[in-house]
Formats: sequence, C-alpha cells, structure tokens
Amino acid sequence: MNNNFKKKCCSFCNKELNLSLKNHYIVIDTSSSALFNGNTYYDAIDCDNCGKQNIMGKRYIKIVKKDEKDEDIDE
Repeated sequence: MNNNFKKKCCSFCNKELNLSLKNHYIVIDTSSSALFNGNTYYDAIDCDNCGKQNIMGKRYIKIVKKDEKDEDIDE
C-alpha cells in the first residue's frame, strides 16, 4: 500500500496537521446565504498547535431515493 499522500499545513500557524480520522469532523455553513441556497457541508480538522479550524474541502452528500418497489436507488 502506498502511503505517499500530500501533507497539509495549518493555514494560520503553518504547522503540519494531524490528518487522522479521530481529528476529522464535518461542519455546516450556517451563514445567511446558506438559508437561501441550502446547507453546505465541509470536512474540517483542528490544528493541534494553535487550535484553529482548518477547512479541508467541500463534502457532497449522497442522496438515496426509493423506487416503486421500495428498493434503494443510488444517484
């Protein structure tokens, strides 16, 4: 298995971020524009050094619809 992934640094203190799953969480944009355009979700990690929140990227939510036979259909 190849573990050569790009290291990310804090956008505030420039120290390397700990990208383990235990530090990962999802945030929701609650600004006034989100009220009209729907919620936007982001992956985030807090810096171990300074404690600031770092947004890693936008998260797309999977939508599952039911068909007439009540079977799940993925989009």
